[in-house]
Amino acid sequence: MGGVLGVLVLIFFTPTLSQWALGFGPSHLFWVAILGVTVIGSLGSGSVIKGLFAGFVGLWISTIGYDPVLGVERFNYSEHLGGGINIIAALVGLFAIPQVLSMLTPQDLPGGVTKFAMEAQSIAMSIRDTLVRWKALLVGSVIGVVVGLIPGAGGQIAGLVSYDQTKKMSRDKAKFGKGEPAGVIAAESANNAMVGPSLVPLLTLSVPGSPTAAVLLGGLLIHGLFPGPALFSEHGPVVWTFINSLLVGQLLMCVFGIMISRYSRFVMDIPEYYMAAAITVLAVFGTFSVQNSFSDVFVMMGLGITMYFASKVGFSPSPVVLGIILGPIAETNFLQGQIIAQVGTVWCRISSEVR
Repeated sequence: MGGVLGVLVLIFFTPTLSQWALGFGPSHLFWVAILGVTVIGSLGSGSVIKGLFAGFVGLWISTIGYDPVLGVERFNYSEHLGGGINIIAALVGLFAIPQVLSMLTPQDLPGGVTKFAMEAQSIAMSIRDTLVRWKALLVGSVIGVVVGLIPGAGGQIAGLVSYDQTKKMSRDKAKFGKGEPAGVIAAESANNAMVGPSLVPLLTLSVPGSPTAAVLLGGLLIHGLFPGPALFSEHGPVVWTFINSLLVGQLLMCVFGIMISRYSRFVMDIPEYYMAAAITVLAVFGTFSVQNSFSDVFVMMGLGITMYFASKVGFSPSPVVLGIILGPIAETNFLQGQIIAQVGTVWCRISSEVR
């Protein structure tokens, strides 16, 4: 539902929203990132202090490597940190590795129970349960659309922010983090809803609104299609076929998702030590394949082990991830805005002297 809403926004409101997206300069994007930082305190952890501390750790991690504007080295304590912290390595390390270590740790469960009870449910019941939680669906979809329009933001930000806002609106916040359907609905609808709007700045301004949109930009350029105002007038049939395929893709995702769901539950029957081994192998290969760098693998394992012990004392990976994502956005746009402000000051001084 979130994905369909996002594509419909792309189809009907692209000219209007392109002007709105064009109005986002460095100063605006900096304050949008700061707004995201204010959300950190309530993510994942029950303690605002722990949430803020974890978020600031994420902001610090994002500064490791080279300055994105000035090119100065920072916090390069090891040769493995020379290129900075890759976001994929950080995501895999902070979320996957602690779960692997938890699987390998003996659990004191009553009666030796290690399985989850799964209740059979029809498609109609699932749709009804989703529509009953329409607030989570609406919040996730709207936040996904807005975040998608902001150049440089991504699905991670949309999912985390929508989850946080839905949790704040809920009367029973204790259920979140334990499989609450409203949290899943909000995060996934936001993650899908941002796909369509993220293409608005791409197709009209040549500015990719997400990493996926950046890949699509490369595909368009390879085929001789240059995004911009003339794209719709010169290559209209190709562009609208591409956009309409996104709408068809959302519907097919739903169909295939429902078909696969009845078999995917058998994953729960796999012993945890087999799952831990499989997740570890996929984490290592996936992290290495991003940049073909073993340094990313070492960083991923280091962050994962650290996060495992930090979670034992009440820290959550979500604020750290949000800090890592928002750090470069806030820093780059702050420095760019500062440079623009200095140029404007010099220009005003020259104008006054000429007068």
